[in-house]
Amino acid sequence: MKIGFNALERENGNVLIIVLVAVVLFAGLTAAISSMSRSSQTNLKEEGAELKAGELIQTATNAQARIQQMISYGSDIGDIDFMPPSDGAFNTPPNIHKAYHPQGGGLAYRTSLPTNIVNEVSSPPSAGWYAQTNVNVGWSESATDDIIYTAYQINKATCEQINKKIVGTTTIPALASSTMAEIFVPGSGDNDLTAAECAACEGYPMMCVTDSNGAAYSFYIILASE
Repeated sequence: MKIGFNALERENGNVLIIVLVAVVLFAGLTAAISSMSRSSQTNLKEEGAELKAGELIQTATNAQARIQQMISYGSDIGDIDFMPPSDGAFNTPPNIHKAYHPQGGGLAYRTSLPTNIVNEVSSPPSAGWYAQTNVNVGWSESATDDIIYTAYQINKATCEQINKKIVGTTTIPALASSTMAEIFVPGSGDNDLTAAECAACEGYPMMCVTDSNGAAYSFYIILASE
């Protein structure tokens, strides 16, 4: 039996339609897989930053608890000494006011941060943990110096997740004029932390902030204030 041209054309047309549908379905599937992959990568990145934020907050609140314990046992804020264990006088009594000494606060001595959360914009001072005892927090009850503990120069993603946990938003307040080092790193200026410097920080015992240029990020906690 002979097949006419019309039948052949219809068969060829059907095949073409099937091929086009297959191409469209394949393109859609590829786009869906790509979108799912990007979404998965974004979720993993956010989950990773959230985990790191939780770890920093836990480290900071543990330090706060140690310092508060020292105060409850009789140390005044002005007495507390963050002398490092490498100091030649570290084991010279009295040791009760030494934050890192086993006979004092027993606080774990930390200088470095995990490398995967560091965003070191400038050095010195390098990224790390710093205990600042020479500045006053503007919303504390007195004008005397308070104690601030800071994870200095961390990445933006971790900073956002810290604030999300603290205040429910990923917004990062910017300092008005001082550099972060001038407030949070001892001997770098020792400027007070005031509401004029960071209005969104007022009243909060901890917060992650950026500098006035929006380039560097640091997480601070007030360990003790008067």
